[in-house]
Amino acid sequence: MKRIFWIILVVVVVAVGAGTLGVTYWMKPGDNIERADALPIKADDLVAAYGRNEKMADQTYLGKPLAVFGTVEKVAQNQDGQTTVLLSSSDPMTGVFCTLRDKGATAPQGTTITVR
Repeated sequence: MKRIFWIILVVVVVAVGAGTLGVTYWMKPGDNIERADALPIKADDLVAAYGRNEKMADQTYLGKPLAVFGTVEKVAQNQDGQTTVLLSSSDPMTGVFCTLRDKGATAPQGTTITVR
Protein backbone atom coordinates (compact mmCIF):
# COMPACT_ATOMS: atom_id res chain seq x y z
CA MET A 1 0.00 0.00 0.00
CA LYS A 2 2.86 2.39 0.88
CA ARG A 3 4.56 1.51 -2.37
CA ILE A 4 1.47 2.46 -4.43
CA PHE A 5 1.18 5.73 -2.47
CA TRP A 6 4.80 6.66 -3.27
CA ILE A 7 4.43 5.76 -6.94
CA ILE A 8 1.31 7.91 -7.23
CA LEU A 9 3.05 10.75 -5.37
CA VAL A 10 6.04 10.64 -7.72
CA VAL A 11 3.78 10.58 -10.78
CA VAL A 12 1.82 13.60 -9.48
CA VAL A 13 5.00 15.57 -8.70
CA VAL A 14 6.45 14.83 -12.15
CA ALA A 15 3.18 15.77 -13.85
CA VAL A 16 2.92 19.06 -11.94
CA GLY A 17 6.55 19.88 -12.73
CA ALA A 18 6.10 19.12 -16.42
CA GLY A 19 2.89 21.14 -16.54
CA THR A 20 4.59 24.12 -14.91
CA LEU A 21 7.43 23.99 -17.44
CA GLY A 22 4.96 23.73 -20.30
CA VAL A 23 2.92 26.71 -19.13
CA THR A 24 6.08 28.75 -18.60
CA TYR A 25 7.27 27.92 -22.12
CA TRP A 26 3.98 28.72 -23.85
CA MET A 27 3.31 31.89 -21.85
CA LYS A 28 6.78 33.30 -22.55
CA PRO A 29 6.53 36.64 -24.35
CA GLY A 30 7.64 36.55 -27.96
CA ASP A 31 10.60 38.37 -29.39
CA ASN A 32 9.99 41.93 -30.54
CA ILE A 33 10.72 41.60 -34.25
CA GLU A 34 10.01 45.26 -34.90
CA ARG A 35 13.37 46.16 -33.37
CA ALA A 36 15.28 43.21 -34.82
CA ASP A 37 17.37 43.51 -37.96
CA ALA A 38 15.37 42.32 -40.95
CA LEU A 39 16.85 40.16 -43.67
CA PRO A 40 16.44 42.04 -46.98
CA ILE A 41 15.21 39.88 -49.87
CA LYS A 42 13.58 40.50 -53.24
CA ALA A 43 10.07 39.11 -53.63
CA ASP A 44 11.26 37.25 -56.72
CA ASP A 45 14.13 35.61 -54.77
CA LEU A 46 11.75 34.56 -51.97
CA VAL A 47 9.36 32.96 -54.46
CA ALA A 48 12.28 31.21 -56.19
CA ALA A 49 13.63 29.87 -52.88
CA TYR A 50 10.27 28.31 -52.03
CA GLY A 51 9.93 26.95 -55.56
CA ARG A 52 13.30 25.18 -55.33
CA ASN A 53 12.97 23.65 -51.85
CA GLU A 54 10.13 24.54 -49.50
CA LYS A 55 11.62 22.86 -46.43
CA MET A 56 14.96 24.63 -46.85
CA ALA A 57 13.22 27.96 -47.43
CA ASP A 58 11.15 27.45 -44.25
CA GLN A 59 14.35 26.83 -42.30
CA THR A 60 15.91 29.96 -43.77
CA TYR A 61 13.00 32.43 -43.64
CA LEU A 62 10.11 31.18 -41.48
CA GLY A 63 9.74 33.01 -38.17
CA LYS A 64 12.46 35.55 -39.00
CA PRO A 65 11.98 39.25 -39.70
CA LEU A 66 12.17 39.92 -43.42
CA ALA A 67 12.27 43.11 -45.47
CA VAL A 68 10.70 41.98 -48.74
CA PHE A 69 10.93 44.41 -51.63
CA GLY A 70 9.27 44.21 -54.98
CA THR A 71 6.82 45.76 -57.41
CA VAL A 72 3.20 46.16 -56.33
CA GLU A 73 1.01 44.09 -58.62
CA LYS A 74 -2.29 44.43 -56.80
CA VAL A 75 -3.71 46.31 -53.82
CA ALA A 76 -6.92 45.19 -52.10
CA GLN A 77 -8.59 44.88 -48.70
CA ASN A 78 -9.16 41.68 -46.77
CA GLN A 79 -12.28 40.73 -44.83
CA ASP A 80 -10.96 42.59 -41.76
CA GLY A 81 -10.58 45.83 -43.70
CA GLN A 82 -6.78 45.67 -43.75
CA THR A 83 -4.88 46.64 -46.88
CA THR A 84 -3.24 43.74 -48.70
CA VAL A 85 -0.49 44.01 -51.29
CA LEU A 86 0.66 41.43 -53.81
CA LEU A 87 4.32 41.83 -54.78
CA SER A 88 4.98 40.41 -58.23
CA SER A 89 7.61 37.86 -59.22
CA SER A 90 8.97 36.64 -62.54
CA ASP A 91 6.53 33.73 -62.35
CA PRO A 92 3.10 35.12 -63.36
CA MET A 93 1.35 32.49 -61.20
CA THR A 94 3.05 33.44 -57.92
CA GLY A 95 3.96 36.45 -55.83
CA VAL A 96 4.38 37.53 -52.22
CA PHE A 97 1.13 38.40 -50.47
CA CYS A 98 1.47 40.94 -47.65
CA THR A 99 -1.08 42.29 -45.18
CA LEU A 100 -0.25 45.81 -44.04
CA ARG A 101 -0.69 46.44 -40.33
CA ASP A 102 -1.08 50.23 -40.39
CA LYS A 103 -4.61 51.40 -41.10
CA GLY A 104 -4.87 53.55 -44.18
CA ALA A 105 -1.50 52.39 -45.51
CA THR A 106 -1.48 51.80 -49.22
CA ALA A 107 0.90 51.47 -52.13
CA PRO A 108 0.18 52.49 -55.71
CA GLN A 109 0.18 49.69 -58.24
CA GLY A 110 3.43 49.48 -60.22
CA THR A 111 5.60 51.10 -57.56
CA THR A 112 8.49 49.36 -55.83
CA ILE A 113 8.11 49.08 -52.06
CA THR A 114 9.68 47.30 -49.11
CA VAL A 115 7.41 45.48 -46.66
CA ARG A 116 8.91 44.53 -43.33
